[in-house]
Amino acid sequence: MKCPECKIEGVISGCRTEVEGDKSAEEATRVYTVQEISCRNPQCPRHGTVVETLRHLIYSEEER
Repeated sequence: MKCPECKIEGVISGCRTEVEGDKSAEEATRVYTVQEISCRNPQCPRHGTVVETLRHLIYSEEER
């Protein structure tokens, strides 16, 4: 992912796991990995700020 301001390729600055549907047996459980992409260009006004968030499904109870 590129910074919309300077067009330099960003860097993964944070990563976490999110879970949905684990509070109820009637609801399917889904697990996501979430990555925050930040600008790495020190001359850019957006340097160090998150320019995009990516969310990838890594597990779904429905797939079993």
